[in-house]
Amino acid sequence: MSEALIYFYQGGEGPTIRIDAISKKWLGEFKRAVYSLIKGTIHEFRIDKMDNVAVCNLVSISLKKVLSKKNVCVSESKRHFTWLQTKNELYKTLGLIDALFDDCEGGTKFLNFRHEYIIELVLNERGKKPCICASAHNPWDSVACMVRAYPHSHIIEITQEKVLYKDYEGSIQEIDLLECRNNWVDFFNGRGDFITFEGNPAPKITISDSTCIGSRNLFAIHPYFEFFTIPNIRFEIHARKKWIDRFNRSWWRRYSDPFNEIREALELVGWTTFDMG
Repeated sequence: MSEALIYFYQGGEGPTIRIDAISKKWLGEFKRAVYSLIKGTIHEFRIDKMDNVAVCNLVSISLKKVLSKKNVCVSESKRHFTWLQTKNELYKTLGLIDALFDDCEGGTKFLNFRHEYIIELVLNERGKKPCICASAHNPWDSVACMVRAYPHSHIIEITQEKVLYKDYEGSIQEIDLLECRNNWVDFFNGRGDFITFEGNPAPKITISDSTCIGSRNLFAIHPYFEFFTIPNIRFEIHARKKWIDRFNRSWWRRYSDPFNEIREALELVGWTTFDMG
């Protein structure tokens, strides 16, 4: 079984490489490899070649130690990624890995956020393991590693039948909400691990029973609404933290207005979303 999933997708803030560690054992192996780079025993290693790693939407990703660099953090050639770090940056990466170990609830650390590519490292031990391979009867299983994300401002209109949005090329696209509901029903019935409030296995549902067409999470690093398309389409809310916000503990409430606007617009036309947080 895979203990880590590495995938590349177009995130709301730009091209994103996400390293999803499912176990602390694998995260510890990654930490040791970073330490070997710092000590100079190795100069480069292939993250995708580590034991029990699955990759999606990329061919390879390497971490390489360099003496210096000029605004180049990740180089790409036909989905072969080379992530360049100086010794000081490797020490920072090591510290972020340690911070994940210290956080018993898991979490996300941005290993790179300023240059061409965003690199996320996630520790996820709470059972929400990303699906890796599509199955013939339920292709939505593979959606976790193929999600495409946009800023929430790309949403143009929400109707009872569809969501209209603008892609990164400026073209108008649509999400079929009836198809999203069908995908949710197939996914729910195919999992078999949903339970009722009493702790009993949840009964199968039918299309007529369900109004769920996606998921939402207000407490994610970037709050989002994600629709059950194939692959998933996510709209993220990015509220920039201002200097004055260091004195305001409730600055994050800036997320809530656009988040509630999307939720209310969906509910107004009869749709619901699965609450992830």
